[in-house]
Amino acid sequence: MEKLPPLEIHRPRNEILGLLVDKLTLTEAVAQIEQWVVQKQIDPIASARRVVTANPEYVMFARRDAALRQLVNRADMVTPDGAGLIVAGWLLGRPFGGRVTGVALSHALARRSAESGGLSLFLLGAAPGVAEAAAERFRQLYPGSLIAGTFAGQAGPEGDSESLAQIQAACPDVILVAYGMIKQDWWVGRNIEQSGAAVAIGVGGVLDYVSGRVPLAPASFRRMGLEWAYRLYKEPWRWRRMSALPRFGWAVFIAALQTPFNKVVK
Repeated sequence: MEKLPPLEIHRPRNEILGLLVDKLTLTEAVAQIEQWVVQKQIDPIASARRVVTANPEYVMFARRDAALRQLVNRADMVTPDGAGLIVAGWLLGRPFGGRVTGVALSHALARRSAESGGLSLFLLGAAPGVAEAAAERFRQLYPGSLIAGTFAGQAGPEGDSESLAQIQAACPDVILVAYGMIKQDWWVGRNIEQSGAAVAIGVGGVLDYVSGRVPLAPASFRRMGLEWAYRLYKEPWRWRRMSALPRFGWAVFIAALQTPFNKVVK
């Protein structure tokens, strides 16, 4: 079958310390993902799409790792997950339209699955039993949502064949990959084309939150973009990872002083 032209919602990308992040809203992100799913359903040999949910920690890792930076910058969509990216965009003269978090995106897709009946999800990753619990919670919240399958699997290449077998048998449209920052995106980079799915999204700890295994930050914390502070309070061992936040803030401040009128990357 001849490939159809790609369906695209054209949008600008903002450069934040070397990482290209899409300037889009949650509604636009869901619409684009739905278009990619429709394209794959019409044309099974159409390219699969990769979505990264980026935060300041991710940016700092990518600054030190050229391979990771290339992986992210070649993704089909990179959403501004962390509140720090929103602040950075404002300071650098490249404002975003708002956050598009992995949590919000996952819930929005489950809701659209229930509404449309034509969008199926596969939940991959987290600890054994967590994906199953998250699937049940999605079904409770959004009756009629299509959860094609669940599997914990392994983040490393040694588990790829088993995970792919589970996914290929389920034939989902979208894979939510919850292996944690970076590991999940390398998994997607290795496996998305063989999976048969239209889209794969790295969603971090979303399945832990949806299942109730890890409590979501109170609404007041989320409104202020302080989920990281609540997570640190609950899991103080994460302080080493959180040390990236002040380094990110300082790097953005220096970049803002040096290039206050940088143009938005198209």
